Amino acid sequence: MENQIVVGVAGLEGQAQLTWAITESLRWSVPLLVVHCYRDRYQTEISDPSPEDVDAARTVLEFAAAAADRLGVV
Repeated sequence: MENQIVVGVAGLEGQAQLTWAITESLRWSVPLLVVHCYRDRYQTEISDPSPEDVDAARTVLEFAAAAADRLGVV
């Protein structure tokens, strides 16, 4: 198994965790996996995401990609 850093991003407020994860992935030269969950963790059934869920997830992941770009991830 390859070493990697995994960070969960729940929303746009996760800047500190995301910055740490990006910095550490660069420091150790390992891949970074950014994970975003669009549903409440206590749901027992997972339905298809609504268009609003998809838009929200896209916004969060675009935010993460922009943060990675600012910190020098190629």
